[in-house]
Amino acid sequence: MNIKTLSKQKDRNPENKFKVTRRTFIKIGGAVAAAAICGFELRNLYAVDDDINPDPNVGDTGVKVIRTACMMCNAGCGLQVKVKDGAALMIEGNPFCPHTNDYSTAGTEAALSDISEPDKYPGTPCARGNGGLKTLYDPYRIKQPLKRTGARGEGKWQAISWKQAFDEIIDGGTLPEGTFEGLKAIRGTPDSSKRASEKLTTDDTNYASEAKSGDPANFGFKANRYVWIRGRDQISQITKRFNDAYGTVNHIEHSSLCNTNYAVPAKTTFSGPKSAKYSYMRVDLDNVEYLILLGTNPLEANVGTPYWARKLMALKANGGKLIVVDPFFTHTASKADKWIPIEPGTDLALLMGMMRWIIDNNRHLSNYLSIPNENAASVAGYKNYTDAAFLVKTTEGKGEEFLNASEAGLSEGVTTLVSDISSSDKVISVQSTSTFPSKGFAKIGDETLYYPEKDDTANTLGTSSNGCIRGSFNTKAASATSGTSVVVPFVVRKEDGTITLYSNVSSATLDWSGTVNGHECSTSFRLLKDQVTSKTVEEWAALCKVSADTIQTLANELSNGGKKACVEAYRGAWGHTNGYQTSRALNILNTILGRVDKIGGYCTSKRFGGKEPSKPVSSGLTSGVRIDRASSKYEGTLETPSRQWYPVASVVSQEAIPSMAAGYPYNCKALMLYTFNPAYTQPNTQGVKDALTKKNGNSYAIPLVVSCSIFMDETAALSDYILPDSTYLERYSLPFTSYPTVKTKAATIRRPVIGSYKDITVEGRSARVYIPDGSSLDGSSFGSVDELLEAWSGPMPYDEQLIQMAKKLNIPNFGADGMGTGKNLDTAYQFWDETLALGDFSNGLGDEGASGSPGDSTESYMTMGGRWENPKQVEDPSASGWAKNRYDDLISIFSEKVAHSKNALTGEEYSGIPVWEKPNIGLKGAEFEDAGYDYTMNTYKRAWHVQSRSTSNEWLLELQPEGFIYLNSSDASSLGVLTGDEVIVTSPNGQSTEGKVRVIKGLRRKSVVIDFHFGREWFGSKPYTVDGESSDYDSKIGVGPNANVLQRGDPDFSDICLTDPISGQACYYITKVKIGKT
Repeated sequence: MNIKTLSKQKDRNPENKFKVTRRTFIKIGGAVAAAAICGFELRNLYAVDDDINPDPNVGDTGVKVIRTACMMCNAGCGLQVKVKDGAALMIEGNPFCPHTNDYSTAGTEAALSDISEPDKYPGTPCARGNGGLKTLYDPYRIKQPLKRTGARGEGKWQAISWKQAFDEIIDGGTLPEGTFEGLKAIRGTPDSSKRASEKLTTDDTNYASEAKSGDPANFGFKANRYVWIRGRDQISQITKRFNDAYGTVNHIEHSSLCNTNYAVPAKTTFSGPKSAKYSYMRVDLDNVEYLILLGTNPLEANVGTPYWARKLMALKANGGKLIVVDPFFTHTASKADKWIPIEPGTDLALLMGMMRWIIDNNRHLSNYLSIPNENAASVAGYKNYTDAAFLVKTTEGKGEEFLNASEAGLSEGVTTLVSDISSSDKVISVQSTSTFPSKGFAKIGDETLYYPEKDDTANTLGTSSNGCIRGSFNTKAASATSGTSVVVPFVVRKEDGTITLYSNVSSATLDWSGTVNGHECSTSFRLLKDQVTSKTVEEWAALCKVSADTIQTLANELSNGGKKACVEAYRGAWGHTNGYQTSRALNILNTILGRVDKIGGYCTSKRFGGKEPSKPVSSGLTSGVRIDRASSKYEGTLETPSRQWYPVASVVSQEAIPSMAAGYPYNCKALMLYTFNPAYTQPNTQGVKDALTKKNGNSYAIPLVVSCSIFMDETAALSDYILPDSTYLERYSLPFTSYPTVKTKAATIRRPVIGSYKDITVEGRSARVYIPDGSSLDGSSFGSVDELLEAWSGPMPYDEQLIQMAKKLNIPNFGADGMGTGKNLDTAYQFWDETLALGDFSNGLGDEGASGSPGDSTESYMTMGGRWENPKQVEDPSASGWAKNRYDDLISIFSEKVAHSKNALTGEEYSGIPVWEKPNIGLKGAEFEDAGYDYTMNTYKRAWHVQSRSTSNEWLLELQPEGFIYLNSSDASSLGVLTGDEVIVTSPNGQSTEGKVRVIKGLRRKSVVIDFHFGREWFGSKPYTVDGESSDYDSKIGVGPNANVLQRGDPDFSDICLTDPISGQACYYITKVKIGKT
């Protein structure tokens, strides 16, 4: 059988759909047929087929164990991979990583000697982690750069070299509809330091009146016309370096589709003013005894699933209590002591009702909340304190901003600058520091800063040895002129009624409202109390369809002090337009009960990490407004902008592509996507597809789209160029970055487990380069980037792509002396070696790859695959009851940052205190009922799949080959459907999806749940052509319904999904649908 004959029979046996195994390859003719199907060496495909090559044992001839980090989800769990003859044979858990194994160390930090024969006794990963081999050796991976030859989405491609791909992307080229500008021309003329320098003009925008002061130059550099968006990359150190050096502010990550309503509420509650770095907080699973989970299903879809599973089962075994609040009876709910099927989108009402009962019954820790400063907290035995007693100026009961010392009419804590300051100054000279606290906070203009000490002789806040922390409380470090007022920003009321600086007393009035020096004021706590008592417990209960008795029971059990208690939410409770306020309310509930930093409570973690290498050119690299308007206040001359602006949000990735297609607020010319597939994963995917295929005349509205992906996913199929990436088992990075699931200091190191290394010279400079399995680099001496690109075939790791692209673009901080004098940046290996060495890994990569093969470093942290503190030492041995790794800072109940912001479309000011908001509100404030659409749809991730990358994974599809539509048994009866029947689900978008029903009792009535991961349009489910030859495919990949096509668009902006206007979070869990039997 020849290759062409085989290619015509690609989907000839759909009943045998997942049999691309060694056995199949042997039957159809050996190595030639195997190469035709997948392009991998036959030995590597044999390696993962247990029928012919059983799982290896440690000690078998040629078997090597290499430890790395998983990326089948974003947790970065440690793995150890058995490798033989250059092929990965088996994935297991790294026993040194607390995510996959429970153990104790002899010393304060893990050592190789702590686990006897670790190669033989691995940890336990989840099914996704085990299944990673089938992603590494997936037959549908893209193996060469592709250029589009038909219309976007038509599936017609041409194979091209790396050099041609880079030449055209950088210098411009021709596509079927005509020519396009490359990245070099888009960037404009650089300055003498190779920085972007040309500003946008009226030629670049149709919305000049919506720029600050009506000047389009305030939109920033022309380089902003290039937009970069990522999914789960975990190499942000290098991607941000590239985009900053290019000059674009449009380095956009995906988290508004993910955890923005975790991050933004954390920033505005646990802002970390002493360091100007916020902290993520999560339950201490090792010690919690009473846990309420809102809208989260950690036994299937949470970061660190193996860790969660072990700890929740231990919680139950030790007599602890687990409460799950979720419309769906999930796997986690099946293990709970109580399941509460709440009305979707109303978790906020439940939290407010609980706080109402707690405050009514004086269960909040009033003594703790009355402590107004760090010194008093320490004396009282606390490791953090709150702003609960701080006075806030109000207008008609709404908190506006903190009352400062000057406004309170105090003479102390008030002075002026004696000289101009810049945003980088750490020592602030003032007229007098005598009435200022020895350490604390000061406000200069709109900026609040923290000074760790003062010098009363020199009259400075901050000293040369201990300078100020600029930009605290989510403010921005700014310049100011001599004579500018400098004030202590917080005051409190003493029990005798006098007003004083927050630093002057050990306890202050907690619950008060009145007038101070002509200003109407309330304490932060009173503002909170006013909101939670605005409704009775019964009224809050009516909103969430949970009985008042249940709310009272939860509040009582949580607050009675009998158990180490905590409330945790993740994603499900946030994915509504009121999600920011929901997450903030949860943070504050844990705070008023004194559970922050306590063992078994709401805790953070610390991590070992790298440090970004030096940037010889570090200032003035970017400027302006991002295409998604995240972190930007609307300051245009037109009263109301054309689209929403998001001053509090960090990212609104669902806005980026539709805004590019609309040319708002400026025209863009290039889009680069990395591991990002919004045409499948984003709610209301039709808006993304329409934006990517929109035309202005004969040309696409977004002229150049480049995807870097390992698969032909739904967004790659709508791109102009596809650059094939390597998998997570063929790259470096430092994951474990965001999620404080493990409370002891930890870090995994991701490194390649297969492939090869080569020592080369580039432009006369020595370097080491990693080459993935199945790729090759001919030669070892290259006079230019072009020569290296010409010599490379097969996938190239994306960090390597960016470094070579940066050098070809001639942007700063790459190439010769790119990381400082004598430190060249010619390959990704050099970058990670330096990054680790500057951080907590003193010997960098430890000469990894010296032998030419992965896994040869003898450095202990490389051998172990990371660094970990003793995972059993969660509690501080010197402070009983407190976590060792703590937040240790001021907690904000009132957020001035949020209170200073407003909805640019309606003019409505946001609340700095959690307030009740309905979950179905558009960006312009429109409430939608969607009459006739009687079911509320939720999506659901399975334990054996991950986002969008595992749909074609053979082993995982054996567990579940298709998705389903879950209906409550009573609803199914009224619809006349049974398990296995086909139904059609339709949304107000006009989109529909079909699938098989599974009838269950464990689902709230009038709710419908649809599996994620399935309903694929591409991803190996249908063929595309390369140079006229059809690709391999399997029509049964990803069979089932697709929930994201149904997700509701905003009622006024149909090209984006429903979005939380404060945080920018995309909403997945509130779309109304109707269901019909097919």
